[in-house]
Amino acid sequence: MNYKNVFSQTIQLFRHSKIIWILGSLAVVAEFSYRVSTSLIGKSATCYPFVLPLIAVYFLLLTKVGLIYSSNRIISNQAPTLSETWEFSKTKLKGILWLYFLSIPLVMFSVFIPTLVRLSEISDILTLLVELFANLFLSSLFTLSICAITINNLESGRALWTSLLIMSDNFFPIIALNIIFLVLQMLIFWVTGNSIICLIVFVPFTVTMSLAYRQFITKNSYPTLSNSQTTA
Repeated sequence: MNYKNVFSQTIQLFRHSKIIWILGSLAVVAEFSYRVSTSLIGKSATCYPFVLPLIAVYFLLLTKVGLIYSSNRIISNQAPTLSETWEFSKTKLKGILWLYFLSIPLVMFSVFIPTLVRLSEISDILTLLVELFANLFLSSLFTLSICAITINNLESGRALWTSLLIMSDNFFPIIALNIIFLVLQMLIFWVTGNSIICLIVFVPFTVTMSLAYRQFITKNSYPTLSNSQTTA
């Protein structure tokens, strides 16, 4: 994978595209709201703490799709508007929710393995590494799957299978990208001492992964993409 090209395109998008900044800001607010609202569950007798996380997730998914869609369109020399991007994102929400439902076995497996290693008490370092790998796996899987739904208009099951194939073919580049952003997150925390500020890494990670996805599907052919229609 051409890392230099991917990161230069990411920087270019943030330098010249207002829509990326707007959607990125909304994504950070949605993520922050989700974390705050979930922390309130059990501390209030009202139903509001249960409703607020759902609203936050709704906007978080819309902004994630919007970031991928707008990044793909801009790199393809298109000029998407905010209203166009927002309306497109809403059309993909049902498919993404179904994607998460289909991913439940993978999520359970990703939780089971670190738990098994932790209970075995083999090594604290090994447990930490397995938990980290499981988180990287799920994060990459969902992001690439949403890219397939957004960019290639795949239905949820085909998108999930495509993302698994992509991860199998590009295991080390995907791990490298995740580690780069993990180190960036750690540096931000080290400088600021505030874990909330680290949420901003979520935005460039999504944009970079969408650009990497374009390279992955160009380098290798996937049967699930043979009859797909791209949004660009």
